Amino acid sequence: MNWLIQNIYTTGKVQDANGLDVDLADCIDPREGEFLTKIIHDNPQIKRTLEIGCAYGLSALHICSAVDGREGAAHTIIDPFQHTQWQGIGTANLTKAGFHNWELIEKRSEHALPELEAKDTASYDLVLIDGWHTFDHTLVDTFYATRLLKVGGILIVDDVNFPAVRSVINHLLTYPCYRQVGSVDRPRPLSRRQHLLRSVVSSIPKQKRELFLSSYVCQLVDAPGTQSLMVALKKVASDDRSWDWHEPFA
Repeated sequence: MNWLIQNIYTTGKVQDANGLDVDLADCIDPREGEFLTKIIHDNPQIKRTLEIGCAYGLSALHICSAVDGREGAAHTIIDPFQHTQWQGIGTANLTKAGFHNWELIEKRSEHALPELEAKDTASYDLVLIDGWHTFDHTLVDTFYATRLLKVGGILIVDDVNFPAVRSVINHLLTYPCYRQVGSVDRPRPLSRRQHLLRSVVSSIPKQKRELFLSSYVCQLVDAPGTQSLMVALKKVASDDRSWDWHEPFA
């Protein structure tokens, strides 16, 4: 692990331009960082990378560290708030760690991504999406990521535990060009009331459940015991869906 990554996780702090400590927040955790690093190490063809949402720079540090030494490696960051909300700490951390093979685009992703696609279609080996977490923004980000990714490239989406982001992932999993290749999961959090409801209703046969109980209760009982936080999809073919293609998704 890069020395700066280790120091940030150990202290739970980053430093601003004046050297003052800032509490670490809104970043990928160590498990997600290890997952991201492993994906890159396991795919030596990954050199050109793109990230939407930088914040304090932990994901960028993991990416730049993992591709360090690969010929032609270059990392592009889209973050319109890097020097406002995040005080430039993310990109400063990249410089502090000794990485210089990156560029920052301080525009909203819905503006920056079409510009990148117009200039350089299908040019990235890995795209990480960790931007605005509404359904429509995430959908726009993944739409352009699909166009920008090379065949064989990896799309990684963070914060899949957000319902809006999970819905986008469910949609992407219906695409013929994508296959899920990994995820970072945790036990699904349930309230005490939900635990009690699940234990009572699970004893009722499924057919009767669906007949007499609400869809919410049925989904609660049948939901898997884990919840994904980060998901990786591999683009296994060109996106050649027809103009009227549709597959239902939840």
